[in-house]
Amino acid sequence: MGVRSFLRAVWVAASLGCAGSDAGVVPPEASATAVPQAIALEPGSRFDASGFVEAPGRELVIAHCTACHSGKLVQQNRATRHGWRELIGWMQKKQGLWVLTPAVESSLLDYLATYYGPDPESAAQRRPPLPDALMPPLEARLPERR
Repeated sequence: MGVRSFLRAVWVAASLGCAGSDAGVVPPEASATAVPQAIALEPGSRFDASGFVEAPGRELVIAHCTACHSGKLVQQNRATRHGWRELIGWMQKKQGLWVLTPAVESSLLDYLATYYGPDPESAAQRRPPLPDALMPPLEARLPERR
């Protein structure tokens, strides 16, 4: 749904009395580009539903990771920097993830390892990792470097 369609739907709902209080109604004269940003900045807004920790690298993670899947899929995983690198390599080799520049890859890994690294508390609640004998060889999981 585009911004104009959204604004039109809000205006129609408000006109019909469906919006409840007038507190969340966007005035028709509001800038179409300012509305999503204003709504996204409200605590608990559905429009900033990424859920990622606000820190350097967040925008890169949102841009690269949520292009293919939900941010929740990323957030439910925990890995070391090396583990995230292996996962990115697998996605590049098997899932069609594009080649990342070294700077972008480094920023992604810094962010993911810092904010979605191993969590000792949740690790105690998860099943143990699969034994190496059940995992594919490491060479098969990493993309070729150019």
